[in-house]
Amino acid sequence: MDIAAYTITQAQISKAIIDAHNRGVRVRNVMDRTQTDRKYSAATPLRNAGIDVWVTAWQGVGDGIMHHKFATVDGETIITDSVNWSRAGDETNDEDSLIIRGDAEMVKAYNGQYLRLN
Repeated sequence: MDIAAYTITQAQISKAIIDAHNRGVRVRNVMDRTQTDRKYSAATPLRNAGIDVWVTAWQGVGDGIMHHKFATVDGETIITDSVNWSRAGDETNDEDSLIIRGDAEMVKAYNGQYLRLN
């Protein structure tokens, strides 16, 4: 599972990622450089669980941020959304999510984007 998420602060999401890792799923995560040291950031718990967590050096136009929120799962599935993986994103914001299955070219494109961020 490759995850590109601007931020992850939602404890349930962090737990699910760690649980997947503990089941033997290869998990890699890239986060925006501004988010890994925040109070509720999942970066430290994920690293402590043995998950690769990278801070992207990528920068948008000007002082832009890496604002992706997507994961490629099992080589066949993409989860992409507008949701910051946070409590507000999960519980209070008006957000959207899309799960795409079985589109090898789309998975390849998302994997390419993920690798570009590292």
